[in-house]
Amino acid sequence: MSRLPALIIVSVLMLSLLICNNNINAEIVTTVITQSPTPTYTVTTTQWSAPTYTVITPTVPELTPLIHDVFYVGARDFTRYDFEACSGCGVSIVFYVYEAGTQTASDIIFRVITPDGREVYPRTKIYSWLSWSFTAEQGGRYILEFDNTYSLLTTKRIDLAIVIIPPPTTIRETTTIYTTTTAYATTTMTSITTTTITPPGSGLIPEPGLTALVGVIALIIGLVIGTIIRRPKPTIKT
Repeated sequence: MSRLPALIIVSVLMLSLLICNNNINAEIVTTVITQSPTPTYTVTTTQWSAPTYTVITPTVPELTPLIHDVFYVGARDFTRYDFEACSGCGVSIVFYVYEAGTQTASDIIFRVITPDGREVYPRTKIYSWLSWSFTAEQGGRYILEFDNTYSLLTTKRIDLAIVIIPPPTTIRETTTIYTTTTAYATTTMTSITTTTITPPGSGLIPEPGLTALVGVIALIIGLVIGTIIRRPKPTIKT
Protein backbone atom coordinates (compact mmCIF):
# COMPACT_ATOMS: atom_id res chain seq x y z
CA MET A 1 0.00 0.00 0.00
CA SER A 2 1.20 3.53 -0.79
CA ARG A 3 2.08 6.08 1.91
CA LEU A 4 -0.20 8.77 0.51
CA PRO A 5 -3.55 7.09 1.23
CA ALA A 6 -2.49 6.27 4.77
CA LEU A 7 -1.32 9.84 5.33
CA ILE A 8 -4.64 11.23 4.04
CA ILE A 9 -6.68 8.89 6.27
CA VAL A 10 -4.77 9.80 9.42
CA SER A 11 -4.96 13.54 8.69
CA VAL A 12 -8.71 13.37 8.17
CA LEU A 13 -9.14 11.49 11.46
CA MET A 14 -7.07 14.07 13.41
CA LEU A 15 -8.97 17.03 11.93
CA SER A 16 -12.29 15.38 12.79
CA LEU A 17 -11.18 14.91 16.39
CA LEU A 18 -10.12 18.59 16.56
CA ILE A 19 -13.47 19.82 15.21
CA CYS A 20 -15.42 17.59 17.58
CA ASN A 21 -13.32 18.77 20.50
CA ASN A 22 -14.06 22.40 19.59
CA ASN A 23 -17.75 21.64 19.28
CA ILE A 24 -17.81 19.96 22.71
CA ASN A 25 -16.07 22.97 24.30
CA ALA A 26 -18.80 25.25 22.96
CA GLU A 27 -18.54 29.02 23.21
CA ILE A 28 -20.21 30.66 26.30
CA VAL A 29 -21.41 34.26 25.91
CA THR A 30 -22.56 36.22 28.96
CA THR A 31 -24.75 39.31 28.51
CA VAL A 32 -25.47 41.72 31.37
CA ILE A 33 -28.52 43.94 30.98
CA THR A 34 -29.01 46.78 33.44
CA GLN A 35 -32.59 47.96 33.77
CA SER A 36 -33.56 51.58 34.23
CA PRO A 37 -33.73 52.78 37.87
CA THR A 38 -37.11 52.21 39.50
CA PRO A 39 -37.75 54.81 42.27
CA THR A 40 -39.43 53.69 45.50
CA TYR A 41 -40.97 56.40 47.70
CA THR A 42 -41.06 56.29 51.50
CA VAL A 43 -43.39 58.81 53.15
CA THR A 44 -42.51 60.05 56.66
CA THR A 45 -44.95 62.17 58.68
CA THR A 46 -43.67 64.28 61.60
CA GLN A 47 -45.87 66.12 64.09
CA TRP A 48 -44.97 68.69 66.70
CA SER A 49 -46.96 71.10 68.82
CA ALA A 50 -46.40 74.70 69.77
CA PRO A 51 -48.36 76.61 72.43
CA THR A 52 -50.05 79.89 71.59
CA TYR A 53 -50.98 82.32 74.34
CA THR A 54 -53.94 84.67 74.10
CA VAL A 55 -54.42 87.49 76.59
CA ILE A 56 -58.10 87.94 77.44
CA THR A 57 -59.01 91.28 78.92
CA PRO A 58 -62.64 91.43 80.04
CA THR A 59 -64.80 94.28 78.90
CA VAL A 60 -65.69 96.22 82.02
CA PRO A 61 -68.09 99.15 82.10
CA GLU A 62 -66.95 102.31 83.77
CA LEU A 63 -67.29 101.59 87.47
CA THR A 64 -66.75 103.51 90.66
CA PRO A 65 -64.00 101.50 92.32
CA LEU A 66 -64.61 102.91 95.78
CA ILE A 67 -67.87 104.04 97.30
CA HIS A 68 -68.00 105.61 100.74
CA ASP A 69 -71.19 107.01 102.18
CA VAL A 70 -72.85 107.78 105.49
CA PHE A 71 -76.65 107.75 105.74
CA TYR A 72 -79.46 107.24 108.29
CA VAL A 73 -82.22 104.68 108.54
CA GLY A 74 -85.16 105.90 110.55
CA ALA A 75 -87.14 103.92 113.12
CA ARG A 76 -89.71 101.56 111.54
CA ASP A 77 -88.14 102.25 108.11
CA PHE A 78 -85.68 100.69 105.67
CA THR A 79 -83.20 102.02 103.13
CA ARG A 80 -81.89 100.50 99.89
CA TYR A 81 -78.48 101.38 98.59
CA ASP A 82 -77.58 100.24 95.06
CA PHE A 83 -74.36 100.09 93.00
CA GLU A 84 -73.19 98.76 89.63
CA ALA A 85 -70.93 95.73 89.29
CA CYS A 86 -69.80 93.76 86.26
CA SER A 87 -69.81 90.01 85.79
CA GLY A 88 -66.69 88.61 87.40
CA CYS A 89 -66.04 91.70 89.48
CA GLY A 90 -64.93 91.27 93.05
CA VAL A 91 -67.07 93.21 95.54
CA SER A 92 -66.10 93.97 99.13
CA ILE A 93 -68.68 95.52 101.52
CA VAL A 94 -67.84 96.98 104.92
CA PHE A 95 -70.22 98.95 107.12
CA TYR A 96 -70.64 100.05 110.75
CA VAL A 97 -73.95 100.58 112.58
CA TYR A 98 -74.41 103.30 115.21
CA GLU A 99 -77.26 104.83 117.05
CA ALA A 100 -77.95 108.18 115.46
CA GLY A 101 -76.05 111.05 117.08
CA THR A 102 -73.76 108.79 119.09
CA GLN A 103 -70.83 106.44 118.68
CA THR A 104 -72.77 103.64 120.32
CA ALA A 105 -72.88 100.44 118.31
CA SER A 106 -76.28 99.23 117.27
CA ASP A 107 -77.86 96.63 115.01
CA ILE A 108 -79.75 96.45 111.73
CA ILE A 109 -81.17 93.76 109.40
CA PHE A 110 -79.12 93.47 106.21
CA ARG A 111 -79.33 91.60 102.91
CA VAL A 112 -77.89 91.81 99.36
CA ILE A 113 -80.09 91.38 96.26
CA THR A 114 -78.72 90.49 92.82
CA PRO A 115 -79.88 92.13 89.54
CA ASP A 116 -82.26 89.21 88.92
CA GLY A 117 -83.85 89.48 92.41
CA ARG A 118 -82.04 86.70 94.25
CA GLU A 119 -80.51 87.08 97.70
CA VAL A 120 -76.77 86.64 97.44
CA TYR A 121 -76.49 87.51 101.13
CA PRO A 122 -79.54 86.34 103.11
CA ARG A 123 -81.53 88.56 105.44
CA THR A 124 -79.51 88.74 108.67
CA LYS A 125 -79.43 91.00 111.76
CA ILE A 126 -75.99 92.56 111.98
CA TYR A 127 -74.67 94.02 115.20
CA SER A 128 -72.03 96.76 115.13
CA TRP A 129 -70.27 95.97 111.82
CA LEU A 130 -69.91 93.64 108.84
CA SER A 131 -67.11 92.91 106.34
CA TRP A 132 -68.10 90.62 103.45
CA SER A 133 -66.81 89.94 99.90
CA PHE A 134 -68.21 88.11 96.91
CA THR A 135 -67.71 87.72 93.15
CA ALA A 136 -70.52 89.07 91.02
CA GLU A 137 -71.93 86.26 88.88
CA GLN A 138 -73.71 88.71 86.61
CA GLY A 139 -73.35 92.33 85.68
CA GLY A 140 -75.94 94.90 86.69
CA ARG A 141 -77.34 96.75 89.64
CA TYR A 142 -76.93 95.19 93.10
CA ILE A 143 -79.02 96.33 96.06
CA LEU A 144 -77.98 96.58 99.70
CA GLU A 145 -81.02 96.63 101.93
CA PHE A 146 -80.83 98.01 105.49
CA ASP A 147 -84.02 97.24 107.42
CA ASN A 148 -84.79 99.08 110.67
CA THR A 149 -88.55 98.43 110.74
CA TYR A 150 -88.29 96.39 113.89
CA SER A 151 -86.95 99.40 115.87
CA LEU A 152 -89.75 101.56 117.23
CA LEU A 153 -87.74 104.57 118.42
CA THR A 154 -84.08 104.40 117.40
CA THR A 155 -82.70 105.80 114.16
CA LYS A 156 -79.55 104.11 112.91
CA ARG A 157 -76.52 105.66 111.26
CA ILE A 158 -74.73 103.55 108.61
CA ASP A 159 -71.09 104.18 107.69
CA LEU A 160 -70.69 102.23 104.42
CA ALA A 161 -67.72 101.46 102.15
CA ILE A 162 -67.89 99.40 98.93
CA VAL A 163 -64.82 98.36 96.92
CA ILE A 164 -65.32 97.01 93.38
CA ILE A 165 -62.42 95.17 91.75
CA PRO A 166 -62.59 94.43 87.98
CA PRO A 167 -62.06 90.81 86.92
CA PRO A 168 -58.44 89.83 86.33
CA THR A 169 -56.90 89.54 82.91
CA THR A 170 -56.54 85.90 81.94
CA ILE A 171 -54.12 84.19 79.59
CA ARG A 172 -55.49 81.35 77.50
CA GLU A 173 -53.08 78.75 76.17
CA THR A 174 -53.88 77.11 72.86
CA THR A 175 -51.79 74.26 71.50
CA THR A 176 -51.33 74.15 67.73
CA ILE A 177 -50.28 70.87 66.10
CA TYR A 178 -48.14 71.12 62.98
CA THR A 179 -47.65 68.22 60.54
CA THR A 180 -44.81 67.80 58.05
CA THR A 181 -44.86 65.06 55.39
CA THR A 182 -41.60 64.13 53.65
CA ALA A 183 -41.25 61.69 50.74
CA TYR A 184 -37.87 59.95 50.27
CA ALA A 185 -37.10 58.42 46.84
CA THR A 186 -34.96 55.26 46.77
CA THR A 187 -33.54 54.14 43.39
CA THR A 188 -32.99 50.40 42.80
CA MET A 189 -30.73 49.20 39.94
CA THR A 190 -31.71 45.78 38.56
CA SER A 191 -29.22 43.67 36.61
CA ILE A 192 -30.19 40.63 34.48
CA THR A 193 -27.43 38.20 33.41
CA THR A 194 -28.10 36.09 30.31
CA THR A 195 -25.80 33.14 29.44
CA THR A 196 -25.79 31.91 25.82
CA ILE A 197 -24.25 28.52 24.94
CA THR A 198 -23.43 27.89 21.27
CA PRO A 199 -24.86 24.45 20.36
CA PRO A 200 -22.70 21.71 18.74
CA GLY A 201 -22.42 21.61 15.00
CA SER A 202 -22.25 25.35 14.60
CA GLY A 203 -19.34 25.03 12.12
CA LEU A 204 -16.63 26.44 14.32
CA ILE A 205 -13.27 26.73 12.52
CA PRO A 206 -10.17 25.55 14.46
CA GLU A 207 -7.49 28.09 15.18
CA PRO A 208 -4.73 28.27 12.52
CA GLY A 209 -1.90 27.34 14.90
CA LEU A 210 -3.73 24.32 16.23
CA THR A 211 -4.55 23.20 12.67
CA ALA A 212 -0.92 23.39 11.66
CA LEU A 213 0.14 21.38 14.70
CA VAL A 214 -2.42 18.68 13.96
CA GLY A 215 -1.27 18.58 10.34
CA VAL A 216 2.36 18.01 11.37
CA ILE A 217 1.38 15.28 13.82
CA ALA A 218 -0.82 13.66 11.18
CA LEU A 219 2.04 13.76 8.68
CA ILE A 220 4.44 12.09 11.09
CA ILE A 221 1.95 9.41 12.03
CA GLY A 222 1.16 8.84 8.35
CA LEU A 223 4.83 8.35 7.55
CA VAL A 224 5.26 5.87 10.37
CA ILE A 225 2.21 3.91 9.35
CA GLY A 226 3.32 3.98 5.68
CA THR A 227 6.72 2.64 6.59
CA ILE A 228 5.15 -0.18 8.56
CA ILE A 229 2.84 -1.08 5.72
CA ARG A 230 5.64 -1.15 3.12
CA ARG A 231 7.90 -3.37 5.21
CA PRO A 232 8.62 -6.47 3.05
CA LYS A 233 7.02 -9.69 4.08
CA PRO A 234 9.42 -12.43 5.19
CA THR A 235 10.19 -15.10 2.58
CA ILE A 236 9.39 -18.62 3.60
CA LYS A 237 11.73 -21.16 2.03
CA THR A 238 10.44 -24.63 1.27
